[in-house]
Amino acid sequence: MGGNDRVSEGVIVSVHVEELFRRLLGYRWAVLSVHIVLFIAGIMGASRVRVDYSAEQFLVFGGDSQEVFERYKSHFPREDLQVSAFLEVKGPISVDEYEDLKKLADSFTEAGLDPVRWIGGAQFVQESVIGGESTIEIVRLKDRSDVSDVMLGEILETRREHPLFEGSLWNKDLTVFGVHGYLDPDKNTDSHRREVTTALQAGLDDLKPTSGRVVLSGLPVLRTTIPLALEADMSKLLGIGIIVSFILLWLYFRRFLVALMCFAGVAPAIVLTLGLMGYAGQSISVLTSVVPIVILVVALSDATHLVVATREAWLGGRIMQEAVVHTFTTLSRSCFFTSLTTSLGFVGLVATRNYLFGEFGVVSALAVVIAYFVTLTLLPVLLSFAKDLGPQQEWGERLWKGLLARVESLLHLPVTWPTAIFGLLLAVGVVAGSQLRVEAYIIDDLKEEDTILEDLRWIEGEGFGLFQINVYLAHQNGEGHSPEMLRWIQEFQDFVEEEPAVLGSVGLPQILDELGAAYAAQSFGLTGTEEIGPLGAGNAEEINELLLGMDDEALNDVYLRDANVGQVIVLVKDEGSLVLSPLMARVEHRLETHPPPASQAKATGTVKLTTILWDRLVSSFLPGIAFSIFLVWIALSWMFRSIRLGLLAVVPNLVPLILLLGLMGLGGFDLKPSTILVFAIAFGIVADDTIHFLGALERNLRSSDQVRVVLSHTIREVGPALILVTVVVVAGFSALTASRFQALFLIGFLTASAAVLALVADLIVFPALLRVVASNPTGRSLITKKSS
Repeated sequence: MGGNDRVSEGVIVSVHVEELFRRLLGYRWAVLSVHIVLFIAGIMGASRVRVDYSAEQFLVFGGDSQEVFERYKSHFPREDLQVSAFLEVKGPISVDEYEDLKKLADSFTEAGLDPVRWIGGAQFVQESVIGGESTIEIVRLKDRSDVSDVMLGEILETRREHPLFEGSLWNKDLTVFGVHGYLDPDKNTDSHRREVTTALQAGLDDLKPTSGRVVLSGLPVLRTTIPLALEADMSKLLGIGIIVSFILLWLYFRRFLVALMCFAGVAPAIVLTLGLMGYAGQSISVLTSVVPIVILVVALSDATHLVVATREAWLGGRIMQEAVVHTFTTLSRSCFFTSLTTSLGFVGLVATRNYLFGEFGVVSALAVVIAYFVTLTLLPVLLSFAKDLGPQQEWGERLWKGLLARVESLLHLPVTWPTAIFGLLLAVGVVAGSQLRVEAYIIDDLKEEDTILEDLRWIEGEGFGLFQINVYLAHQNGEGHSPEMLRWIQEFQDFVEEEPAVLGSVGLPQILDELGAAYAAQSFGLTGTEEIGPLGAGNAEEINELLLGMDDEALNDVYLRDANVGQVIVLVKDEGSLVLSPLMARVEHRLETHPPPASQAKATGTVKLTTILWDRLVSSFLPGIAFSIFLVWIALSWMFRSIRLGLLAVVPNLVPLILLLGLMGLGGFDLKPSTILVFAIAFGIVADDTIHFLGALERNLRSSDQVRVVLSHTIREVGPALILVTVVVVAGFSALTASRFQALFLIGFLTASAAVLALVADLIVFPALLRVVASNPTGRSLITKKSS
């Protein structure tokens, strides 16, 4: 079989494309060598890629909020650097339990955390009698050798509810005690956080057999343990899914190497993508770590379509190389537009205006393009070496023919039936999708029964806050410690502590109240039993005198005298966007309507930026999807050379997405940042399958103007590959539904659902729509002439 096969079955073949594939096979050893060299270069580049799962990358927006945050962090860098361990005691704290806390504190110091705060390192003011006279002394337990159960009891009982200590060093019931240390801001990297977490966890494991409940937490720890657990889950479950998919492909082809060829573009595309990231100095983020899933979906789908079609051509009597050339020449256009539309769909994530999501979209688009070139150049070479692509499977043929016969039978029904049914389903999808609740958490995407969330809820339930709203105070003319400013701070604290989500707050009044007693001065806070009236010059002088004798280290968490800036730390529970976003709005409204005297007050910190992330991502979700659909419409219009036909071809892409939204609404899933990621991957699945169907339809419309005949032929031509890809994707990605992470569960569940919905849309919905359009002479002319 030679040149006479270049035009067959009504398919007009580009001579240039055919010649390209003939040259690829003519120089197949050279092509294979080039791929090997590129693979090695990719591995070398990939070895340079840093893993950076830091959450800070999500919180880059620009604008006033970003500027305030950066100014704030330049003065108070420890806001999100606190590492904490919590020890539960079984009764009044004993010396043995105090020693356990000391061991924890020592392990924090050995791990390089500084300063370390715990009950033994705190300064307590005690009244004592020396020479018959009452005096004040400062007690620091770690400097004492006579610590006893009685001493611990006396110190704790009088300070049980002190705002500096309750919710920090112990809880109100004195049943849980905390040890806190701070990372060096210059070492706040993903690798260092992992080292510190590993070292501290080893120390906790040594304590657990002999003590009560011990939990290691804090933002640096959570930013380490959660991505590591996500990485482990993804590797394990995705590996299981790939094995399941491979087994199904082997059952279909009955040839190990042929089934393996369906994955030919996956590994090289992943390596080359990572290699380019390495050479560009780009690190792997939490989001770009999901790119291999994108590559797997796209490359596996395209390769399976190509292998199935090559096998059919080979079984039809063509020699192997001619079967390869014929198939790749015929399907290369579909594969091109598949990759183009999928890439454009991911590029649409740029509309979220978030750096990490935009980066994920661009990297995913690049990965799809790389997978396309690898598949279209490596796979034909590998197939050309094959001697046997597997026998005709009678059970498979019966299955495909049975399913596709039922689908074809719908073409003989009145068009109103499938149209009405799917119109109803779309209506249900729209209604259910409109019920999607917007809710996200700071620590999100874990299942409720997960131990990380369980520990976090226990910590918050005991009154400890890991998350902060920070009110940044920029003072003028040394007014940061004036009596008026102290009063304003206390009034703000009284206001904010009435909020149910607030666990407590710390400001300069509480520091002065405790340390003032240490220097035998009066209490300057408003937390004692004595009300402070209008503060005059005398009180101002006493405050200045107290500050002159005070160590700056005691104030650094809330007040920097030299820089003339301060902050109020508001500790909050992670109760989600439905609670924290309105709380942030009330705080900002309070700051606007009750500004501080001679100062500026701005709400900032990680929680503040997180609420901005929630608001922006959710508000840009639909515009982002709309932008992606617009780009896909442009590509499809180019494919069909008709704007109206391109718009018609968008429908099978839209139907599964609308039904997915409905499925999410019915399933009780929330709309949150991870949902956008999952939806983008599902969109890629939908576009991939749909373009293969549309590509076959476009080719077949060139040879006939009978719409029903063309639809039947298209369903028979691509139906088996579409069904096989759907079965493989559903079986493989269903493994991810066993993940402890809701994000991975959704990737598995929604990807599998998208594959099924895309198959239904391609084989049933779109044919029905074309029949409706073709029933009108103008529409019929549009379909047949534009594709000629």
